[in-house]
Amino acid sequence: MQHGRTAAVTGPNGMPDQWSYSAPSGAASNRKLSRRTIVLGSVGIGVVVVLVAALVAWLAWPHSAPIEHADAPEKGRPLLSDKPPTMILNAIDFDSLYPPGYTEFDYTKMNKDSGYTYDPDRDYKSTSEPPDCTASDDPLYAAELGLDTDDDPERYQDSKISRLMYPVDDPGGNKEDSKSFSLAVFPSKDPTSLDFARQWYERCKGAKVTTVVSKHGQVIETEVITIDFGTVAAPESAADDSFAMTKDGKERCNYYGLVRGMIVNVTCPPEQKDAGAQLFRKVVIGLQEV
Repeated sequence: MQHGRTAAVTGPNGMPDQWSYSAPSGAASNRKLSRRTIVLGSVGIGVVVVLVAALVAWLAWPHSAPIEHADAPEKGRPLLSDKPPTMILNAIDFDSLYPPGYTEFDYTKMNKDSGYTYDPDRDYKSTSEPPDCTASDDPLYAAELGLDTDDDPERYQDSKISRLMYPVDDPGGNKEDSKSFSLAVFPSKDPTSLDFARQWYERCKGAKVTTVVSKHGQVIETEVITIDFGTVAAPESAADDSFAMTKDGKERCNYYGLVRGMIVNVTCPPEQKDAGAQLFRKVVIGLQEV
């Protein structure tokens, strides 16, 4: 018997059967599947069927993405900036958004001997070069304090949405190494873009700000500082517009996002930027879904 040749299977008339296959010489003409082959084949088919069924069920099941990763609702939703803050406060449980290990600041547990004393007789006056680059000229500072709006004080000037968070073991923020998170939500002067703030930081970058402190008409202190703030891209979120602040060329954990006419601001310790970014995303999505 020669290996490598094939033996044709013949039909009843002795001619090769065109519907048969050619098997190697020496191979059994009657090939039977073993019990093991049949069992393994059945198991394999069963596994495939189960996996396909599971995939179909998973695709059909409604999924809700985590709030920090959820898709933003369609654009064009009504602005929130002309609504009372209670509309937002009733829709979002801000207390549930605290980073792990943090709680709301408790001023009653703050160490009163902080070394700071308020002197009502002191007068502070700041000027800048170029002009209009002092802290009170900062458009975001003015917006957060409600200085650039004529809205009813009940809306956001006296009913601010803000949180200050400290570690649960130091709610008063007394320890030297205690680091805080902060959150603020307030109306934007421009409901469509944060360019008004970017342009101010760009124009005032490198500005010299002189603050003169006087008491009873006598100058008692003069301080000169250089503004070195800038803006870079903020962590990805569902905000309509956003940026992160820089100081001395270094990115800070200080994020601003515009959502339906409202500005979200989150600050956090430098070593906890991931937690700060997550908090930022959660609040942005919360406002998109109000």
